Amino acid sequence: EKLRSQKENDAMAARLEEHMRWRALEVQVLEFEESLRAKDGFDDQAIEAQCAEYKATLTAQLEDTLRKERAKKQQQVAATTTIQRAKGQKTANDFAIAFGVGKNKK
Repeated sequence: EKLRSQKENDAMAARLEEHMRWRALEVQVLEFEESLRAKDGFDDQAIEAQCAEYKATLTAQLEDTLRKERAKKQQQVAATTTIQRAKGQKTANDFAIAFGVGKNKK
């Protein structure tokens, strides 16, 4: 129960962090738009086109970063799970030996 709650908390924290990163991206685009509007020589179409291009670039970068972070996290979880299984198997074997049951009788 405690482990499941911790996993749920970790998942929620990861979702929140990702959400905040997406919001930060939107803020960057809005700030970029404001800076273009403050300059002379840009019409609305040019500003919208540049903002769309900027947002597409930032989105691609963030998606790539998030994909790499998820892959790294999955590798860490897989390694941890493998270690936990090995420990669990060793414990089971130790009990089997101690109680003289299974294949590991002494």
